Amino acid sequence: MKRSIAASSCMLALVLSTSALAQGPAGGNPQAYAAPRQAAAMASAPGDASAPLTRAQVLADLAVWKKSGMSDLYRGNQEPDVYSAKYRKRYAEYLRLRNGPEYQAALRREQERGN
Repeated sequence: MKRSIAASSCMLALVLSTSALAQGPAGGNPQAYAAPRQAAAMASAPGDASAPLTRAQVLADLAVWKKSGMSDLYRGNQEPDVYSAKYRKRYAEYLRLRNGPEYQAALRREQERGN
């Protein structure tokens, strides 16, 4: 269980770092990376940003991360192509789940389990 929390924390850090990469040059198209920057802002936990996340919040986030298919992109030794359509589609799905009722349902489940 400790390993899955550590993995979740690493995945969250990776998502945030890839969104930072997306803020780089856009090959002449300044609007090309506006969505990832907005998405990164939306993906942050609600409430006080300086407050630590609870175990239930981390596990609920991991559940929607997996449901979106993002975890499949991080298998193996190579990092995914964060500029690919496949990555962007799955990341958009993750954000939709994370900011929607699916995350709240996952959070309630984890809280009921006592996590």
